[in-house]
Amino acid sequence: MNKKKRSLLIIKVILVLAVASGAGIAMYQATGSLGANDDVNTAPSAPPRALSVTIPILGEKHEPYDAYSSQPSAVIINDDSVLFLTELSDDLEICWYICGNVPNCAYRRQGGEWMRFVTEESAYREGFGAGLYNNLFGCHGFYISCPRGAAYYAYDYYYFDGDGELKLLFCGTFLDVIGDFNGDGENELLYFYHAGRDIYYYYIDEGDIYSFNVTGALQANFDDWEYIAADPFSVRNNDRNDGAFLPESMSGDVLLVTFQRNGVDYTAQIKFLMDAILITD
Repeated sequence: MNKKKRSLLIIKVILVLAVASGAGIAMYQATGSLGANDDVNTAPSAPPRALSVTIPILGEKHEPYDAYSSQPSAVIINDDSVLFLTELSDDLEICWYICGNVPNCAYRRQGGEWMRFVTEESAYREGFGAGLYNNLFGCHGFYISCPRGAAYYAYDYYYFDGDGELKLLFCGTFLDVIGDFNGDGENELLYFYHAGRDIYYYYIDEGDIYSFNVTGALQANFDDWEYIAADPFSVRNNDRNDGAFLPESMSGDVLLVTFQRNGVDYTAQIKFLMDAILITD
């Protein structure tokens, strides 16, 4: 074999070995292993990034319930029709009673006449209540509670204005929590609709009430979060005296929510600031 042919053969062998070596490297990079018995150290995967996201609170103005404000009317209540009766203060009593085969609610001030202000189209005869609240949206007054459907338990908040007229402040068809969540010295309200799957934050700004859809904001900012919810039965509302529990969704002034990502359950904390919410893990 002459030198020229021998040189060409050597070059071909080198090229074959180079291609085979490159294929082996490519296979290792793709599979992470050169062979079943190879002991190769690989870099550990990076830990998950800590969650810390701030979302501005862009609330919608909540119109007063003028259209829903009742016109109380004087009634006579028979003892055998009473479902619930309580004296909330020296000058205020609340009574749930049956009239027309449906529950009604009336108040009495300073021992005067009973004044009916609510009629519930309901077949329920248990679970009715009432209590006092303080400093909610700048008001003080009383709330009434009642079952409103198989899965709903309502709390409606009322107050008497300067002329002594009864006004509806807030109407809810599920549980809520009152507290100074943003630290401004005024109480806000967290409302848990659909058993905590829809969370709304109500606050006051320059005398007007605003609502902020917390669940909607989370869905808009975390498109891979699924089944976002707070457990409204795990939070204790300390302003209530009717034993209502709503559970561990509240830890101090932090709201805990659960969500799923890729089929795995996670928990996030929501801190309410003056003009934003802070979400951390």
